[in-house]
Amino acid sequence: MLENKKIHLIGIGGCGMSGLASLLLDKKNKISGSDINENRNTERLKKAGVEIFLEHAVENVAGCDLVVVSSAILEDNPELMEAKKRNITVLKRAEMLANLMEGKKKVVVGGTHGKTTTVSLIISVLEKAGKKPCFAIGGDLVELDTNSKWGEGKCFVVEGDESDGTITSFSPDVGVITNIEEEHMNYFNDIGEINTVFKKFANNISSEGKCYCYYDDENVRKIMEDYKQKIIYYGRKDGGDIKAVNIIFRDNMMEYDFIYFGKRLGKIRLNLLGIHNVINSLPAVGIGLEEGIDFRVIQNILKESYKVRRRLDFKFRNEQLVVVDDYAHHPTEVKATLESLKALNYKRLVVVFQPHRYTRMNILGDKFVKALKNVNMVFVTDIYSAGEEGIEGVHSKFFCDELQQVSSGEIVYVPDKNQVLNFLESKVQEGDIIVLLGAGDLYLITASIVKFIKNKFDKV
Repeated sequence: MLENKKIHLIGIGGCGMSGLASLLLDKKNKISGSDINENRNTERLKKAGVEIFLEHAVENVAGCDLVVVSSAILEDNPELMEAKKRNITVLKRAEMLANLMEGKKKVVVGGTHGKTTTVSLIISVLEKAGKKPCFAIGGDLVELDTNSKWGEGKCFVVEGDESDGTITSFSPDVGVITNIEEEHMNYFNDIGEINTVFKKFANNISSEGKCYCYYDDENVRKIMEDYKQKIIYYGRKDGGDIKAVNIIFRDNMMEYDFIYFGKRLGKIRLNLLGIHNVINSLPAVGIGLEEGIDFRVIQNILKESYKVRRRLDFKFRNEQLVVVDDYAHHPTEVKATLESLKALNYKRLVVVFQPHRYTRMNILGDKFVKALKNVNMVFVTDIYSAGEEGIEGVHSKFFCDELQQVSSGEIVYVPDKNQVLNFLESKVQEGDIIVLLGAGDLYLITASIVKFIKNKFDKV
């Protein structure tokens, strides 16, 4: 069904859609796609032979057998409307991905936070152990320079997306729920609706399958109370089947003792910062053991696991200064990122924060204030709308005013992200860690900041 077709992807530049496009291209389909801006993903796909349109126009879907639509695309998109008018089959990204997974052992990771890193660690364990998995992940694996791959092995590992409820399109053999929190309130009305989606996802798991669930999260435990299939709980608290204990930071790595159903198997040394990443690694170890990979092999793999672009992504590091790019766009993620960096013993923490979505700032603004109030210096750009209309009273300037009331640090409102460097040039000192936070386009200024830092501070 999914070979030798002409398939058009609306919103092809996104991480999830671009990875899907690569997989479909590998299945000998003729692929085209559209987006409003060129980026790293569209450039990579163009080189691979995908026809890219940098506009949404009705003629782009002419002659297509199938159209796949990103969750970011609205119903009034001209290509989507034209596809329906022509009676072309239209599938959402998750629906198409679920079709591609048929015939494989389906491993799907869902959760409010930590999905991408958890998937990257599962892929690391399987790939480096020679299991040759298929995968689709919501970020680029730096060492492989890709976000998807066809493999000859039996496992197909996918990052599910709860933001539009489409994670329920999957029927996994192995599910993972990393945590559940109030998020994506542009789509959901309340936490109850979010819980319902994850409960349906868990109930979609095959009767012979299992679900790895983060035990320390009350919402996760709540939705699994009457679950019929096998549950494997993981976390730090007593009560979990898989646990991380005696967690420390040493030699730029996280280290912990791995407990597997009451038995200590040994120490894990993880090449990622932060206790949250220790938690993210637990399902990867569990799944690796289930796939017959020796624990000692897993230990060695996690010392050199794949890194994900824009997840605690160190862009520059020497004895004087550090520059980090991170995708954090929720207060919990911001807090986890900043807590992780404390281990590096910096003198000052300098954050450049690009808020993401008016709806998120409207509902979670107070929590962002709490997450950033102890930072030495915070630069806040205008809100990245992600296509949303503005909300009265929700503005980065107002957010800065609220943050300044509780912070002892310096808070600077910089409307245009491209002006951030002008402010940084006179503020940065030796011993600073500069962290760029946000899921929008803030990463575009990282190179110019690194160039300035190298010219002024790199003494190597």
